[in-house]
Amino acid sequence: MSSQTTASPLFLGLDLSTQQLKAVLIKEDATIVHETSVHFSNDLSHFNTTNGTYHGPGEGEVTSPVAMWLEAIDLLFERMNKEGVSFSDILAISGAGQQHGSVYWSTKAESLLSNLDPTKSLTEQLSPDAFSLDKSPIWQDHSTEEDCVRLEKEIGGPQALADLSGSRAYERFTGSQISKIRRLKPEVYEATSKISLVSSFIASVFLGAFAPIEVSDASGMNLTNILTGKWDDRLLDICGGPELKSKLGPEPVLGGVNLGKISFARSETERPTHQLLLECMVAPFVGDNPATVMSLSSPGDAVLSLGTSTTFLLSVPPSDIAPKRFTTSHLLAHPTSSNGHIVMLCYKNGALARENVRDKYADKHWTKFNELVQATPAGCAGYLALYFPLPEIIPPGVQGEHCFSYNVADPAKEAPKPIDDVPPNVHCRAILESQFLSIRSRIAAILPPNAPHLRRLVISGGSSANPVIRQIAADIFDMNVYVSTTKEAAGMGGALLAKYAWWKIKNPQGTFEDMTGGEAVGNSRVAEPKKEQSQVYDSLVPVYTACEEAVVAASATPRTSTPRSYHFDLERKRTMSEPAPSRKRPLDELEREDVSEPSTSKLQKSETDAGEKQGSEDVQMKDATTSKADEGHSDGGNSDSEQHSEAGEGAQQQKSAKKTESGRPRRKKKRGDQDESGTSEGPKKRQPRNRRRATKEEEDAAKERKAQAEALGIPSAPRYPKRQSALLIGFCGSGYSGMQIQPDNIKTIEGVLFKALVNAGAVSQDNADDPVKVSLARAARTDAGVHAAGNVVSLKMIITVPGVKDLVARINEELPPEIRLWGFVRVQNSFNARLVCDSRKYTYYFPSYLLIPPKPGSGLYDKLRGTEDSTESPEGQTSPIHPFWRESATSSHEEDLARKRAWRVGSADMERLRETVKKYEASHNFHNFTVGREFRDRSNIRFMKEIRVDDPVVHGDTEWISVLFHGQSFMLHQIRKMMAALVLTCRTGSSPEIIDELYKAPMVFIPKMPSLGLLLEEPLFNSYNGRMTVQNEKFKPTDADYRPLIDFELHREKIDAFKGEFIYKNMRGIEDRSGLFDAWVRSVDKYSGSDLLWLNREGKVPQECIIIKGQRRSNPFREKRVFDTTSFPSTAIVKKQLLEEAEAAEEEEEEEEENLDKKHLAETEG
Repeated sequence: MSSQTTASPLFLGLDLSTQQLKAVLIKEDATIVHETSVHFSNDLSHFNTTNGTYHGPGEGEVTSPVAMWLEAIDLLFERMNKEGVSFSDILAISGAGQQHGSVYWSTKAESLLSNLDPTKSLTEQLSPDAFSLDKSPIWQDHSTEEDCVRLEKEIGGPQALADLSGSRAYERFTGSQISKIRRLKPEVYEATSKISLVSSFIASVFLGAFAPIEVSDASGMNLTNILTGKWDDRLLDICGGPELKSKLGPEPVLGGVNLGKISFARSETERPTHQLLLECMVAPFVGDNPATVMSLSSPGDAVLSLGTSTTFLLSVPPSDIAPKRFTTSHLLAHPTSSNGHIVMLCYKNGALARENVRDKYADKHWTKFNELVQATPAGCAGYLALYFPLPEIIPPGVQGEHCFSYNVADPAKEAPKPIDDVPPNVHCRAILESQFLSIRSRIAAILPPNAPHLRRLVISGGSSANPVIRQIAADIFDMNVYVSTTKEAAGMGGALLAKYAWWKIKNPQGTFEDMTGGEAVGNSRVAEPKKEQSQVYDSLVPVYTACEEAVVAASATPRTSTPRSYHFDLERKRTMSEPAPSRKRPLDELEREDVSEPSTSKLQKSETDAGEKQGSEDVQMKDATTSKADEGHSDGGNSDSEQHSEAGEGAQQQKSAKKTESGRPRRKKKRGDQDESGTSEGPKKRQPRNRRRATKEEEDAAKERKAQAEALGIPSAPRYPKRQSALLIGFCGSGYSGMQIQPDNIKTIEGVLFKALVNAGAVSQDNADDPVKVSLARAARTDAGVHAAGNVVSLKMIITVPGVKDLVARINEELPPEIRLWGFVRVQNSFNARLVCDSRKYTYYFPSYLLIPPKPGSGLYDKLRGTEDSTESPEGQTSPIHPFWRESATSSHEEDLARKRAWRVGSADMERLRETVKKYEASHNFHNFTVGREFRDRSNIRFMKEIRVDDPVVHGDTEWISVLFHGQSFMLHQIRKMMAALVLTCRTGSSPEIIDELYKAPMVFIPKMPSLGLLLEEPLFNSYNGRMTVQNEKFKPTDADYRPLIDFELHREKIDAFKGEFIYKNMRGIEDRSGLFDAWVRSVDKYSGSDLLWLNREGKVPQECIIIKGQRRSNPFREKRVFDTTSFPSTAIVKKQLLEEAEAAEEEEEEEEENLDKKHLAETEG
């Protein structure tokens, strides 16, 4: 098409695909003003390619000539020039390249690129001398199986590679392609100075220098860490040796940045071949799939391509928790968001499978096909069928047609049953439902737990024109469906990224979504979900999953040896093993099975953590369905004596509770004595577990479940011996509701860990429905969002799993990357992580700017000086103003925050901080540092062994201070309140003696510091380790009675790396994006009531701030719940909401404190 005359800025996007090179030119409002293309087979037929490719000479080899791509660029610009494109108005260029293809530059390339002559063609200047390999392997190549196998083996398996790089090894991925060239053509590899992807190859040509690889395209190479976006040294070494890093160039860069100007441009008067002017900037080119996502969708949107194959692309909104990786899906980095991702699912059986059904059951006509679909109710009246005419990718290796029936009245009541066929009129709707349900069943498994509901589904491909298919998609995905008027999506994505690079010059802090307004170009809505239909499909997600798992189990293909996601195994297990529920399970609970916890309906009550949930109380559970035969149950192989001693919290433990682990009699406890966690024990008598026999109905239900399993051909699980073990774990708590398993499928660390143990075979299927059966306990509980570098979980575990050489690695395959198992040790049979733990270490991190005094004129500033409406001191003199505030008394909080981050704490302030914190050491009554406890309660007495303030460290723009707390145990919110009292005392110049006053009887209010800064370092087991050291002197490490020590130092290197990547990065990232700590301190400074008057230079608690039980306070301090969480999507909108909440009106409906009765207060004890 010819260009339109325009004086407005233009932005050029190129798309170098397999068969052609396309150009899309847009104006600032994203209107397309020009499109043109060069088709390789037609326009460059002298290269003798087949649709742009060469096949051979080796088996599975597919390549494209690099010279053809260069000539295509020359021809494309020649055509644009002839068609009247105004090159002088093109301000930026970017684009897309076919993913996974790679270009190998020679040692002469750098010089040739830097001396390009605009009057000559690119082909004659660069080909062949600039390349060590004249034919580039592309995405269709499948000749690298040997390299893929080696890569997965070296890393630890397909799942380990997927967790690290975002995908398992695929023959087309660049890492394996490089490995093959290095292995078979070492002379070529040695002669290669740089390796580009197709995308960075085009950018290099325009830049006249080697362009860095863009981060989303780099994530499709199996060479980067998907969480950091950086090259991974292990992957580089396996695929290309130590020299590969230099061949790839610098770390991958985000898209939409300015790499520089066009190198070979000249003024139009010189009439060059390529008439781009010098001011035209070059932005990184990206892969074609990410470019399509940028064109058609925004974060929270999905793109569904219904072509010969089916491809699903999901732009995941930025989150502090990465999506889960599977061996059957791809996770790519996002082009413009450092913590955003793109999920990609690829199915082989797309249009072909639908056409087969159409031809067989609808007389080869789409009209009749649509009529049959509309005549069949949603859910196909109790039938479900899976269609795989070709061996499928997802799930791997399955083939054929598989039919099932299910209970249409209550799909969750019983397992679906395999049948020979479904009624003929059902097939047309059944194939659409099964194809879309396969995708939907995986969405919940992949997305982070805090991900919002998806917004829009953009469909493309031939089938997207079918209105019936559009409506089915809307109903199953429960999303509005859109189609795009943009035909060249990848080229449009490139043009938009070019515009983004130009736009960011004036808006350096702006995001791509800020530029586009969060709306994709050219989308129109064509279908809306029908609520009643969507509800039907909600209940069918677990039904489909169970059917698919049955098909996979019955298939025997090489790829099925790959570990699959535990989502399917657990879902099938539950469908077949659970009795008919007394209540109907929520639909979203069924859908998100793999990212929530095992059903804990047998929990007597849920426990919140004691003191940042630093406490350490055992699981308070009641097994309401276990027969006496289950007491002391072993999975087989344990002796009677061992079963007796491993009964955990059961009756057997009660009989032996009067002896210590060493066998010595334990003295009778007196009133007020403390247990091993430092908790005083009152006169209350411990109640034995209430066990009972199964009822007749329960026995019948068990028989029915067994029969259902046999009907599906699932054999009974074998039994293996269990051993009492201590698991050393670490985790990032963002997005989790604390450590301990809770009822109603609340997402917790223990819930996810327990599932992983079941899937890895460390907990048998017989015990998978109740953690009580394996005596699960933990050393320290953590509050919602609180992190742990080290924690210990004890349970009876199968430590020798058939077919598993490395149980730790196998369990980690089943865990999300934010939860890690460092290792496990065999412990004494009576070991209980809570009871045996001596003490716990926590660290609290906070920005040093919190020590800056309150801003003059703020409510707290005026209140503490006794002049709420005046700046005069009581003596009539002006109050001294801190140097930080002297020049900025009227500045905005955004301006203040920037200056705060540049501020550095002085030695005097650090000394004052260290002097004040010593007031916490030794034993004190911490009743004011928790909630719901009275001064007379002896359990308030806690012993702090050591509290240490480390020197400040600068990260990015902000200086951070860390405070280590080492105590026997902690109460609810204790550390966060201790930190608040410490920081507020120092920043207001209050006397350190006030800390001593807070231990006395008067009750005062102390706010909580944000949860974000709290980290459990590790629980300590010094007494236990000492006993084991003495005992182990009698044995060799190989002896059955030898018990290793519980020692986190053995895993220190891995723990420190985890802390840096998942905990500190998360903590600092949230603060950098949202200013959370600044929002907290401003919420404190805003307060003008009397609750904080204990902050004073006299070190006394004035009567005005003392809380009298039963008396209502005037203007009480109201805390914001936002400071109790550590998981925030990193968007400007959320940042704005966070700042607005911190500035919200005081009459906001927020609770002053948790109102806990005695029962719930006891549950928070630790």
